[in-house]
Amino acid sequence: MSKSKSFSDELWDFFCSLKLAIITLILLAVTSIIGTVIEQNLAPQEYMQKYGMSESTYKALDALQFFDMYHSYWFLALMGIFAVNLICCSIKRLPRIIKIVREPTLKADDGLFRTFSNKEEIVAQGTVESVRDKVAAVL
Repeated sequence: MSKSKSFSDELWDFFCSLKLAIITLILLAVTSIIGTVIEQNLAPQEYMQKYGMSESTYKALDALQFFDMYHSYWFLALMGIFAVNLICCSIKRLPRIIKIVREPTLKADDGLFRTFSNKEEIVAQGTVESVRDKVAAVL
């Protein structure tokens, strides 16, 4: 028998969703393009003349705040949702990332480098300092 999730767990899963991030990014991109194409903060007469729209069309688009899009409640809400989504995704994945960084499963040792197909080994004579100085002079 599976235990049903609480509302807070469902909300957490919603904001940690990668699907939400992708959808929000797409919506932000589309609305940003629209906000770039439609000039912002013109006088009503300029919109009606420039885009050939009626007064009722202008009023409908103005009610949706298309003429000051980047300050509209829905655009700011979209940005807020994306910010919360990004923070929640980061918090959810942080413990696993810390574990990967602290305890890497792949060690960079000589055995690993020998398995690389694209490698070159150069043997140099002299001390580390003299070889370093020669390489620095070439570079």
